[in-house]
Formats: sequence, C-alpha cells, structure tokens
Amino acid sequence: MNWKKPLLALVLGFQVVASGMHATTAEAIEVSSGTVNERIQVTPGVTYKDIRHGGSTPQAVRVLEMNLADPYTKVEVGVPDPLTKRATVTSQAKADTSPGHSVVGAVNAGFFHFDNNLPAYLLAVNNTIMNLGVISSGFDEYMSVPTAFGMASDGKPLIDQFAYQSSVTYPGGQLPISSINKARGTNEAILYTPQFSYESTRTNTYGMEIVVTNASKPVDQGLKFGEVVTGTVQTVTPYGVGNSTIPKNGFVLSLQGGALAAIGSQIKPGTQLQLTIDMEQKWRNAQYILASGPMLVKDGKVSMTIDPNSSRAKERNPRTAVAVNKDRSKVFFVTADGRQRGYASGMTLSEFAEYLVSLGADRALNLDGGGSTTMAVREPGDIYATLANTPSQPDERLVSTTLEAVSTAPAGEAVTLKAALTAPAIASGGTTTVSVKSALDRYNNVLAVNPAQVSLSVEGDLAGTFNGMTFTATKAGSGAIVVKYGQAVAKLPLTVNDTIKQIIIQPSSLPIGEGSTAQLSVKGVDGNGKTVALNPSVLKWSVSGNAGTISPSGLFTAGNAKEKGTIAASFNSISASIPVTVGGDPITVSNLDDVSQWSSSAARANASIAASDVMNEGSGALKLQYDFTPAKGEIAAAYANANQPMAIAGKPLSLGVWVHGDGKGHWLRGKIVDGNGTEHTINFTEEGGLNWTGWKHVQAPIPANAVLPLTFKQIYVAEASPEKQGTGAIAFDQLQAVYSNETSFAKPLFTDVPNSHWAYNEIQYWTELGVITGYGDGSFKPEQSLKRAHAALLLAKAMKLDTSHPTNPNFSDVPTDHLYYDAIATIANMGIVTGKQDGRFDPNGTLTRAQMAAILTRAYNLTGTIPQNFADVPNDFWAFKEISALAANGITTGYKEDNTFRPQNAVTRAQFSAFLYRILQ
Repeated sequence: MNWKKPLLALVLGFQVVASGMHATTAEAIEVSSGTVNERIQVTPGVTYKDIRHGGSTPQAVRVLEMNLADPYTKVEVGVPDPLTKRATVTSQAKADTSPGHSVVGAVNAGFFHFDNNLPAYLLAVNNTIMNLGVISSGFDEYMSVPTAFGMASDGKPLIDQFAYQSSVTYPGGQLPISSINKARGTNEAILYTPQFSYESTRTNTYGMEIVVTNASKPVDQGLKFGEVVTGTVQTVTPYGVGNSTIPKNGFVLSLQGGALAAIGSQIKPGTQLQLTIDMEQKWRNAQYILASGPMLVKDGKVSMTIDPNSSRAKERNPRTAVAVNKDRSKVFFVTADGRQRGYASGMTLSEFAEYLVSLGADRALNLDGGGSTTMAVREPGDIYATLANTPSQPDERLVSTTLEAVSTAPAGEAVTLKAALTAPAIASGGTTTVSVKSALDRYNNVLAVNPAQVSLSVEGDLAGTFNGMTFTATKAGSGAIVVKYGQAVAKLPLTVNDTIKQIIIQPSSLPIGEGSTAQLSVKGVDGNGKTVALNPSVLKWSVSGNAGTISPSGLFTAGNAKEKGTIAASFNSISASIPVTVGGDPITVSNLDDVSQWSSSAARANASIAASDVMNEGSGALKLQYDFTPAKGEIAAAYANANQPMAIAGKPLSLGVWVHGDGKGHWLRGKIVDGNGTEHTINFTEEGGLNWTGWKHVQAPIPANAVLPLTFKQIYVAEASPEKQGTGAIAFDQLQAVYSNETSFAKPLFTDVPNSHWAYNEIQYWTELGVITGYGDGSFKPEQSLKRAHAALLLAKAMKLDTSHPTNPNFSDVPTDHLYYDAIATIANMGIVTGKQDGRFDPNGTLTRAQMAAILTRAYNLTGTIPQNFADVPNDFWAFKEISALAANGITTGYKEDNTFRPQNAVTRAQFSAFLYRILQ
C-alpha cells in the first residue's frame, strides 16, 4: 500500500483547508488516498478521526490523538481488578470513569492468555510488577524483542525496548540475570517464574539449573522493582541436565556457558539466595510499563522487531497500535478494522507500519489485534465512551488491559446546551415540552442540569404560556423557544398552526391484552398537507362499547373481558377513530418459515442458523445451533436476530413461540424495542428453564412500561454455568403476539385442525380417549362426509360397547371378515342402526343428518320436543321426533340464518364428533 504523506497534517490535528472549508464533524473531506468520515473534538486535548480508504482493499481507520501539552489530558493504563478478570474496552472505560477522571477514549492494549486471562507480557504500575509475563523466542513472534509503551518518570510517553537489570546474590558473590521467562540462549542466565508459559523450563541439556523454593514473596506480581526476595535452594542439577519443573512458590535459575556454570556449581542445596528484579534506568520509576510487540516504527521509519515474511506479519487482520510523535508531546491510538468484505480488509503488519509512518508516527508499537481490536470514544453529550469502530465479531471481545485517554478537567460553567422539543410543530392550544439533553462546559464535561435554573422564553411570532418545561400555544405563529442555562443558549424552532384539516391516531388499530394500557399518540395535518403535532390532552376522547376507558391524555385502559369497540378523538370539528380489540386471537409476528429473514450472532460463543428439519406448523421452522465452550465460565449467548425489525401489533400481554428444546437447561430470552427506542429484555423461560425436549409453547410477558409501537429484535439462548456450556440446537416456530390469558396453545391435533377450529375441543376430547384417529399423513379431514361404517365404529367406541361376540345381523354387504363387522353387528343387535330394505347395511354410504339424529336418539334414549319446528322438517318427516329430541336436548340448533336442519345433508366428521360430545356433556 502507498500511504501518502499529505495525510500527516490532517491526522496530527493541524489545520486542513479543502475548497476553503475547515474539517469539521461529520464532513467527508478527501485528503490524498483517505477520506475523513468524521472528526470529533472530544476534549480540548483529545481529537478523534474516522478515516476511510477505498479501492480493492478498503480500510476503516480510527485515530485518537492525545495532546499531552493540555494540562488536563492524560494517557493511562486500564488494569482489571482482579488482574485475571477480562472485560470489554467500553465497560473498562466506564468502570475507570469517576468525577474529575473521565475516560474519553480507549483501545485494547496488550495480549493476554486465554487459559488464565493474565496479560501475556510485562505490566508494571508505579514501579510495581503487576504481571511479569514472558518474552517470546524466535523472530516470527510478536515480542521476541522486549518492547513496551509507558509513561516515563519525566511524565512523557515512551516506546522503546526494555531490559532487566536483575541479579541473584549468594554467599560469596552475585550472579547477573540476562533475562526473564524467555528461551535460554548461549552464555545466558535466565530466570523462570511460575508465569512462564510452561510448567517446566523446557531448556536443553547444555546447561545447569538451580531450583529455589519458599520465596519470601511471589516474584510475578506485587513485587517492586529493586525489591529483594529471599528463597532456599532446593536442588542444583549437574551440568548437562535441563527442563526443571518450576515451583509454584519459587523460581528456577537456568545457566548456560562455562563461566556461569562455574559460579552455579558453588551454590548448594539449602543455601539462602537473594533475588532482585530491577529495570534499566530509562524505564525506572515509570508511571507504568505495558509490554507488547512488535515495534513497528522507530525514528519515523518502518522498523519492525518481527520477521515481515512470517505468517503472523503477513496475515491481513484488524490491527491496534499506540504511537508517539518525535518530541513525545502527543500519543495516538490507532485501529484498523478488518475481516469485513467491502468495508475493511485489514492490514498486514508491514502495511500497518507504513500507514503509521504516513500518519507522522515517530515510534509505534503493535498491540493486540484481530477480534480484540476495539476503540471507544466519548461523544459530546455522553458521560461514557462508547464503541467507535466496528469489531470483526458481532460483540466486543473481553480483553485484559486497555490504554485510556483521560480528561481530568474540573467541571465548569455550561457553554453548550443540547435541547429539543417533543414537537416542533403544534396546533393552537396544543403543547410541546422542552427537554434538556445535556449541558457541556468548555471541556465537554457533562453537567448535571438543575431545572430550576433553566430559563425559557419565546422569540418571533409566538404567544403562549410556560408551565415548567411545557409550552402551551395560544395563537398561530412561528418563532423559537429560547433555552438558557448558565452561558449556554439553545434556540428551538417552533410553528403553531390553527388550520387542522385531519386527525391521525396512532396506532391505526389497537389489538390489546385484557387489562393492559396503551398510550395513543395523535398528529394533525394542516391545509398544506404538513404534519402538525397534537397534544392528546387537547382532544376529546371517547370509547364505544365496553372495550375500556381512555383518559384525557389518550391513555387507553382495556377491560378485563374480550370485547371489540372504537376509540374516537375530535379537535374542533375534526374527528377520527380507530378500532380496538381486547383479548382477541393471537396475531403472527413471524411464522419463522423463511431463514433468510434471520441472522446469527454470539457472545463468548459460536452460533449459526439454518432451516430446521423438524417443524410444528406451516412449511418450516428456524434452527439455532450454539457452541458455548469458548465461554469458559463467563456468560455465553447465541442469538437469532431479525434482519429487519418485526412489527408487533398493538399492546399484547405476551409473545408466544413454539420451541423444540434440546433439554440442556439453558435460559431462553428475547429483546423487543419500543417506540422510544428503548430495548426491553423479555423472558420466555426462567434461568435454566429451557429443560424439555421436543415441541413446547412458551410465552414472554411484555413489560407494562413498553411504549407503542413495538418491534421484535431477537430471540436467544444464554448460559452462565460452566458445567452446562456445551453444544446443542433448538428450533423455533410460529412467533405470535398473545392478547388473552385464555388463549390455548395446545399442540395441534392434526395438520388440518388448528387450535382455532370450531370443533377443536370436541375432536381433541375423542382423540385423547382413542375414539377417533386421523389419517397417516397427520390430517383428520374434518369436513369429509362420515361413512355409515365409521359412524358405527365411533359410536361403539364412545359407548364403550363390548363388541367381542355379536350376533350376526346378516347384512348382505357386511360379511364376518369385514373390517368393521364387530362394531356394525353390535350396534345393530342393540337396535341403534338398521339396514336397508334390500338387506344391505351400506357401510360405505354417507350418513345424513337425519340418520345421525335417529342413531343418537336411539343410542342415548333422547326425548323431548321443541316449540318451533325446523322449516325443512315437517311433522310427517320420518325422523321428525328424533331431530326434535336432538334439538330439545341442546345437541343441535340447526342453521339459525333460515331455521333449517337440512336433514338430507351429509354429516361431516367434525359435526359427528361435536354432536356426540354434546350428548355426553
């Protein structure tokens, strides 16, 4: 890559003029091969830039510049507490923010070990060793040459190599230590501590080793540079023996070379030794030292302490670096995103080094990159720094140490005010409310606003009154509401209109749960077709029927029973209305058939989505596969995300979904977003409650304070227990909004008998008793005509008749080997059914409604008459008495629209199930 020098002035904060304009926030100014996508003056001493590069290898670079000449700007190291705790960059920045100490920017810093979460290399704060770490071996490693960034004793930043000045004192002499926790070379004395990457020294046989135990204090953490640690020699290996085990409470001194071995041979087991770990003079008394690598830039030129042809250097990855300018007055945090096609390709280490040189870096040091690359920046008006770049994985990675840009500026008087109106255009008589978003001083500190000290006034052609922060207009006009707080002033444009031609109520219809509340909003449209805000309180509201009540402010409270009605509102002579349904049927949010509408993401886990090979309803289902093993005891989650927000109709009681569980006992949750943009986490199960296998319907209550309109964002499975952090898969089907606690979500009995089918309960009853069954394809065929043979079988089962030894009724078309002979013969013996005049039973003939009435009245001895006969069943009809008895007992009501029974119509399977069920009830 050819990063060009003209970018230097822009990035290092000098004034840049392009077409006569200064670079400002959110401007896109082409400078050489880069475009400044955004520039923020975070504080007087801290500047942030988002720089984009196009071409075949697009890049997205963020640069945070700290001018240490500013007395209130500091660069500090963020250290987790305890040291083994990992956190995201933004959460560490938030934790380190306090009054007078604001972390306004941060990046991920040194590498860390995934197995124990400790920093990989040296970390020292205020001359105290927080972590000794290791030094890599081989020129293809990140820190084969010990290099660090820190704030030196002179108060200036420093990027340079470091060397220990350590020694072991024994009776009669002193042995200098070459280095610590690195591979032993020729003529070297290497100290190995418990933080070495392995349990033993892994040295060859060309040397000797002294194993020391009972150290007076740990040498890896908490030891001050220059402090003396005593220990007792446990063993001394003869020359030619290596690879000693490193004791947990001590260290190993490994010697190579004749002169060093001669000294070591004088030391015997039981000898008391004194160990001193110290640092060379340029790093002594530094505020902190953070080791990392490789060094990328030295003296304004590419100078890498890694083989540029090694696999680590040649990989194109996201990158993070810290850099300083030549006079050490400025520090730069630099990140380059990567692994994201079309947005950011990432850089090799050589490309990154060249780019840092093009930014004007005098020295630069590589920090941990890849998925850890993160930059956080405090936006003006915010208290905490938030994510500024786009990491290569969906969520911020948990990291060890961070580097932080800190502002210690004291809070001053407000000079900048961010305020807004709830509505910039209202009707005469309407209201709008002033909200003060933030007040900032000259250092961009966020100030607590005392409402009593906020003054409000109007300018222009406006008239009205203030009640606290709310303005009520008394006439049409336009102008601005002037907000003053300290020295800060904000002017908020406002238009007042009195020519309302139309009222629009939102939402346009309201399905709502029983007993729930929903705040309705309204807007007006003037004669020019422009939208005008209407305060709900200036309208006259009403509700028809018993659907519920509505307050003067437009807050609707639903009744506790299923009901339909209308909500109406009027303004002067203009009115509008919307339908409201309380406790109605569920409304589908997503049938979850189309996998392309969803995507996966994960936190400390791996996740993917696919079409499920099992489904509950419809033509498909969504499968979420998860792997929680990377979490290692931290909370892990696997998400199925809606690619576009999915609308939730009205204000339901809950969201329900069918879940095919894997029995792993996780936590099933979801997220919705309300009309204010607030995210609400909802629980489909309690923690550990996803403990079933197969299909089950679960519901997540909707928070009462969620503001309309609602949208669905994601459903996910989470786990915090290490023993349950394995792999698995769950499936989802039919996500619905639920409006009534009485709604049944029993699994459909048959593919063609949904829960809403008019005879669902009756069919379910007989199915559970084993009286009726469906077909091999899972259907019931409820509207299919019932055959006479099937009617005999169903009746025999329902009456629990003994069909084992019936007398043969000698029907000519029902031989003794007929499939339903026993049932037909049994009910014929009882006189419940009779055959045809020609001696046939006609088993495959359809059963008419009249025949059904006759069979059921004989079977259950039904009697009675009805005051008004059916229009199509005269007194002389052959089944008149039976049909009348059936109606008298409430088994049938006929067809109400024309008072007919339709006796010659065929009986359907659903009708017979319902009539038989009603007799028993």
